[in-house]
Amino acid sequence: MDGLSAEAGKSDAAGRLQIRWRDRPRLSADLTSRLIDATQWTQPTPNETPVLDRPIRMPFLLSRDAQLQLRAERLLLHRYDLGQLQVDGTLTNGLIQLSTSAAEGEMHGELRLDLRREVPGAALRLSLKDVDTEALYTARSGPASGAATPRLSINAQLAGAGTTMRNMLTAGRGEFLLTAGAGTLPIHSGYGFERVAGNLLLALVPGRRAAQHTQLECAAARFAIADGVATSSDGIALRLKHLDILGGGAVNLKTGEILFGYRAVRRELFQLSLIGLTSGVAKVTGTLSNPTVELDPSGALLVGTAAWATGGMSLLAGDLWRKLQSTADPCARIAGGAQLSRDPLDVLMRSVP
Repeated sequence: MDGLSAEAGKSDAAGRLQIRWRDRPRLSADLTSRLIDATQWTQPTPNETPVLDRPIRMPFLLSRDAQLQLRAERLLLHRYDLGQLQVDGTLTNGLIQLSTSAAEGEMHGELRLDLRREVPGAALRLSLKDVDTEALYTARSGPASGAATPRLSINAQLAGAGTTMRNMLTAGRGEFLLTAGAGTLPIHSGYGFERVAGNLLLALVPGRRAAQHTQLECAAARFAIADGVATSSDGIALRLKHLDILGGGAVNLKTGEILFGYRAVRRELFQLSLIGLTSGVAKVTGTLSNPTVELDPSGALLVGTAAWATGGMSLLAGDLWRKLQSTADPCARIAGGAQLSRDPLDVLMRSVP
């Protein structure tokens, strides 16, 4: 089918589509699009099984082959807005290989899903470089602040096995590194990293003083992923003009639960000392999509509050604080400790039972 032209809501596609039914079914598509608006298809219906818990359609995928080449000027997701999207993928005898890229942050991603194994396995690698979050997120309501937000860089790799995506996350192993450059942290606004960082300032440096410390110089966070829990084994650092916010914790990839603790530290020349503006720890709980930041005057997080985070909780003790405080540049130390492998995805997948 040459000269294909189709529309679905706001989305459109044009190009070439070939379907072969003889012997083994095979679909081949070479498409271009001005807009793919996935938001119109992401509204769940009542009692619908979440995507993460839907079993992989093994018989269907094992019985046919496919090849896809897609070029889209714009992709709209629930929260993200990507430009110049490119997707190339194949399905051959139960092996799915997918590569994707987008203009924002020079984004590159690779996915390998092997259904030929006794238990299906998947491996993922993702990278973004100096992405402007104002361009990454979909249009926000209200006028723009005019302040330059921190540019983010992300490098991540993850492998897991299971019959659903959630099972794969539960068995996941890998590594995640986030770094951020200079910029203004928003207060009471933003998404993800920016929102949590801004709310940390309100908890640790309350009142008007928070507004004086919104200029971020750098940030870094490295997570080691094992058995579905991402733990900040090297700590997390936000460096501001006169103080550092240092912490650690863990994320449950299966449930999205989070548990982190942070302290504020004043920088004086080349020495660090507890800032004294607050006592205790700023605790971040809740989920990735709905984090809650509050001050914990006791300065301790009890292990019994989240059994899944026991490994991460141990990092909130004195050893981590001393390690972070003894470093002249905690951002550089955390980023320098990341050693993400460049092995092929099939090698990464072999690390998962």
